[in-house]
Amino acid sequence: MALNLQWGKCRAYLVDEWCRLADLDTGRMDLSVLNGVYMIWHGGGSPAVLRVGQGTVKTFLREAKNDPALLEYQSHGLYTTWARVAPAQVDGVARYLIDEMKPVLPCDAPPVETVPVNLPNWQQANV
Repeated sequence: MALNLQWGKCRAYLVDEWCRLADLDTGRMDLSVLNGVYMIWHGGGSPAVLRVGQGTVKTFLREAKNDPALLEYQSHGLYTTWARVAPAQVDGVARYLIDEMKPVLPCDAPPVETVPVNLPNWQQANV
């Protein structure tokens, strides 16, 4: 049975939606103590996951906003989400997401057994 993650979204116009990386104010977000997994994808005609990782979410998102490899896809729109994962499971969840989502950019896949989770329904979103 898959672990059920609560994927992070942003609030805009009283509606929860996937967060645009460029608009994300990491200084105002209370993610400094949130450890888990995160994902960045681009929208456009053929949306694709660019990067998956694990660790401190706020640090990753702050660095991602200036990552030249990610910014190459900025014209397609860059989106992100994250989820809290227990430390004992985070590597297995990251491995599962990397295996399932097949990110375009290189990701460090931990050498552990996968821990299946629900995937964010980003392909159905208006991105």
